[in-house]
Amino acid sequence: MSIAIESNAATDRWTPLSGVGWAGFQHAKALVGDGPVRITYVDGDLLLMSPGVLQEGYEDALRDVVKAVTRGLMIEARTIGSALWERVGMDAGKMPDVAFYLANAPRVEGREIDVDTDPVPDLVIEVEVGHPPQLALRAYARIGVPEVWHFRHRPPGPATLRFLRLDEGRWTEVETSPNLPMLERERVLAIVMQAAVLGELQRARLLDRWVRDELRPRRRPRRRKGDQA
Repeated sequence: MSIAIESNAATDRWTPLSGVGWAGFQHAKALVGDGPVRITYVDGDLLLMSPGVLQEGYEDALRDVVKAVTRGLMIEARTIGSALWERVGMDAGKMPDVAFYLANAPRVEGREIDVDTDPVPDLVIEVEVGHPPQLALRAYARIGVPEVWHFRHRPPGPATLRFLRLDEGRWTEVETSPNLPMLERERVLAIVMQAAVLGELQRARLLDRWVRDELRPRRRPRRRKGDQA
C-alpha cells in the first residue's frame, strides 16, 4: 500500500482509506513511523492526517489551558501528546491531537508509559479545522477513552467546543468536564480563543490569571478576634 496525503484544505491535509483492515493499519503505521502524520483506524477504515499551522495553534492553546488548570489547582496530571493507542481486539487505533492522564495519573507516575498495557488517556482533545471527526470519535469510543473535547473551527465560521462523555459506548454531550468539573464548556471556549493568538509569555500570564481569579475557590476572610459569628 502506498500512501499519498492529498491537500484538501489550507489548514490541514488528510487521506481516507477504506477497507484496509488491521494489516493495512499496521503497514501504514510502519510507513508513517515518527513522522508528523497522525493515524486514525477503526473497523478497517483508515484516516491519515497531517496538521497545519492553524490546527497546531489550537492544539497548543487547548493543551496550555489544561496544564494551567491542573498546575494552578494542584491536580495530578500527565500530558502524553500524540502517542498511538491501538487495541487489536477492538479493531481500532488512534493518535490523539492532545491527551492527558488525570484520574489515572498516579498509576503512571515516575515511569515510562506502556501504550499496550496502561489505561488509555482520561481526556483527549480532538481539533477539527478541515478533516472530518466521525472516524476519530468512533475510534476513541471503541478503545474506551472516557472523555473527549471536540474543538471545531473552520474559518470563516465560528469556533465551537463540545465536551463529550462516554456512556455505554456512546458519546453524551455535557456542559462541564467530567475529569475537570470546574471547567464549563463556554468558558473554556472563550479562553481558548483568547489564548490561541498570543505568544507564549502573554498566554501564560492570561491563563494563570484566569485560573487564579476565576477558578480557584475563593477563600473566606479570616475572622478577627471579637467579630460576631
